[in-house]
Amino acid sequence: MNKLDFLIKNFIGIKILIALSLCFSICNCALAQSVLKPQITKVSAQYNAIEIAWNEVDGMEAYEIIVVGKKQHQYYIGNNHITLTEEIEPGVVYSIYIRGFTFDENEHSEQTSVCLLTPPLALPATTITSNSFTANWIRKQKIDEYYLYVATDSTFSQIIPQYNGIILKAATKKIENLIPDSLYYYRLKTIDLMGNEHFSNIMKVKTENIRYK
Repeated sequence: MNKLDFLIKNFIGIKILIALSLCFSICNCALAQSVLKPQITKVSAQYNAIEIAWNEVDGMEAYEIIVVGKKQHQYYIGNNHITLTEEIEPGVVYSIYIRGFTFDENEHSEQTSVCLLTPPLALPATTITSNSFTANWIRKQKIDEYYLYVATDSTFSQIIPQYNGIILKAATKKIENLIPDSLYYYRLKTIDLMGNEHFSNIMKVKTENIRYK
């Protein structure tokens, strides 16, 4: 092998090594970035509270949580879960942002977020007759993403087909074609962008007995 061939082969080998080194560096960098982002593991919302949890991030000592609804609130905690109750209202869209940080070096992790609509607050039924009643609830924002369920049992295993998750705009709904002197239950649901379902409280109502009218 002459000197020229030797130099060409070594030059190609060096280029391959450099390319492989860059590839490994990029992969390791991407892996490190993915580890540094909190991953949400639980989201649960009620009409007056939001519970959220996430995985702990290596190297981070605490977490910053920013909650944006009608107002903005900021929290700093040392664990990986929080129950939010301050100014949480029924039927309001909330955006929640989470990132880790260190105390001494002031380093931050990447930020993760979730957006959800809290379920309405179900209210007692009104205008009760032998075969109907009016379901009521409170919501603070007029968003067409509320689902109403009416059932004959408190576990909602026996849902009335025509009231199986109907989408509503108003804050009331007349429930008709019912059986006299019978118990019914209703609740509402919202779904966040992660696909989690959030249910309101359950209201019980009994239709009138026509024999005593």
